[in-house]
Amino acid sequence: MEHLSIKLNDLPDEILITILKKLYNVEVLYSLIGVNKRFNTIAHDSTFASYLTLFCKQDDLISPLPDPMLDRFCSQILPSIHYKVKSLKLESTSMERILLTTNYPNLYELGLYDIDLEKATSLFDDTTFIYVNKGQISSLVIDINKNKKQILVFDTGRVVFAHIFTMFINLQYLNFGPSSISYLQLSFGMLLPTVLSSNLLELHVCVLHFSDCLYLLDGRFNQLHTFYVNICSISSHSLTINNEEKLPNLRCFSLYCDMRTFEYDELIVPLLHRMLNLEKLDLHLHNVVRGNGFIDGKYLKENIINYMLQLNKFAFNIRSFESSYNLINLPSNEDIQHTFKEFKNNQIVSCVDYFQKRQCGSCHIYSYPYRMKYYDDITNNFPGGLFKYVQTVELFDDRPFEYEFFRQIAQSFPFMKNLSVINDKPQKNKLYRKSKKVDNQDLSIIEYPHLIRLHLYQAHDDYVEQFLVDTEISSNNTSSTNTLSSTNTLSSTEEPLLPTWQASACARLDKTLSERAPKPIGQLRHLIDSAAQETNVPADFIGAVIYQESRGNINVNTITNPGNFGVGSGFMQVNEYRGAELQQQYPHRFVSLYGIEKEIMLGASYLKQMYDTFADQDWGITFRAYNSGQNGVDKNNLCAKPAGTGDSTYVDKVLHFWVDISQGNIA
Repeated sequence: MEHLSIKLNDLPDEILITILKKLYNVEVLYSLIGVNKRFNTIAHDSTFASYLTLFCKQDDLISPLPDPMLDRFCSQILPSIHYKVKSLKLESTSMERILLTTNYPNLYELGLYDIDLEKATSLFDDTTFIYVNKGQISSLVIDINKNKKQILVFDTGRVVFAHIFTMFINLQYLNFGPSSISYLQLSFGMLLPTVLSSNLLELHVCVLHFSDCLYLLDGRFNQLHTFYVNICSISSHSLTINNEEKLPNLRCFSLYCDMRTFEYDELIVPLLHRMLNLEKLDLHLHNVVRGNGFIDGKYLKENIINYMLQLNKFAFNIRSFESSYNLINLPSNEDIQHTFKEFKNNQIVSCVDYFQKRQCGSCHIYSYPYRMKYYDDITNNFPGGLFKYVQTVELFDDRPFEYEFFRQIAQSFPFMKNLSVINDKPQKNKLYRKSKKVDNQDLSIIEYPHLIRLHLYQAHDDYVEQFLVDTEISSNNTSSTNTLSSTNTLSSTEEPLLPTWQASACARLDKTLSERAPKPIGQLRHLIDSAAQETNVPADFIGAVIYQESRGNINVNTITNPGNFGVGSGFMQVNEYRGAELQQQYPHRFVSLYGIEKEIMLGASYLKQMYDTFADQDWGITFRAYNSGQNGVDKNNLCAKPAGTGDSTYVDKVLHFWVDISQGNIA
């Protein structure tokens, strides 16, 4: 170290500072302060002392500084540079100690990361920020952690949000929960806090309902010019707020929603028409269901761009679906590309797919480069390209995936960490590939250098063999593999009505699925068991509902059914509004869940909620409420007609399936 110091000391200040800029500021301060007078002077320069991140981060995991390092910062370094500090980024366990170490007269930017929301309200008392000039803070980040064990009070997020504007009265920038998109959404409901700010210019937030977005745009932030919002559910279910008043100050708007919406034209387009002076627009809509054509370039120009004369940057990632029972004269991918001929300043990619079995079509359009971390529903029509930001990939098609397709995926997604394959069709070129191996003709190895998790959902055994047996695919990092192969749909014979008490007596109540469950349900075992153990709902019971809804077949046609929540599969039925509420009430259950896993957990959570709050702990009433809604239930006659929107024989069928799964009566 002494020899190194001598060498560094020989360098001119300009060169030394250039080298030190390659390090984190916290490393420079820790290494140089106290070495000698010259290094002290350099370390105290605003280049290194003004903007400090005082925690460690690896991937998405945040941890405090090592104890010796933290001790020295609090006892020596921070008191000596406190007047230089303009920005602090802190984590929850060391945050209070650092803030109380000294005063920070020039601090204007504060980031609080990995915060436990249950304890977040205590942050906003005078003791934590006693040495902070709260009126001087103009930029604030509150990043909520994803602790699976914590159960949140429903309105805690709303309370914390209100406290922020009470304490930091001159706030201009707020990012609330940036890494908690699928975990924490604000919901104001009927309890609208009195939040006003004429200073706020930029807001980043996740909300539960579309009405919550409108609430934030009702004039209470009248100087807002930049708004990034993630909306869990876009529907008019609880819409009571005006969506017509113009927003002349808004210059930048970003909307993200990965849940299905049927009301794009009725809700989103009118909202965009309010933004007369918008200069930058980002639209990320994962699942738009329309009955009057795909969203294409012509639609975007006529319904959005022509209303925004100041717009100079438009990025989008939109997947729209259309139910098409007559798959004739439908637009091709070339037709869709032609609609973007006037988009001179953008590279636009499109991918059109039609699924005969589902009788529906999908159209995915996006501006390139693609900056999302996930790319799902990739079919054989995938146009290729380089996607260096994508870490999670999902492949789905009703045509087989061949070897060359997987090579293309590996090349297009070099930093992919999670891969899901949903395809029950056997490969056509498998024998040819094997013959080349027999003839000693080497196939180049397909490498997934960063892959750590592989899901084979209802995948044909060819894909299981290709990934887990064949040697031409390589990944040294795969730590988790879930295999769910596909089978044919099964049938069950009709039997007389089975009383609820008899079903409970004859069926298993265990939180693990019966070993005698039929194969389509048995291959969902780890997902069903996880949902059962989390919600305390019998696993065979969950399996019976899945069997009734879809026979465990992911290819069922549910695109046109607004009762299904999630990715378009028929595993469980929970409508979008209810699904969003369940995620808000039980966020710990849905951390890192997506696709089928998420849908099964939503279904189990809704079943448990009906069982506890409405069904008098009767599984039959639970089934009926789940299928028909509480208003469609006659507790004295579960087969009464009409029964809401549900099948009057639904309860009987599910009760029989519950017993059959438990006793192994379905082959």
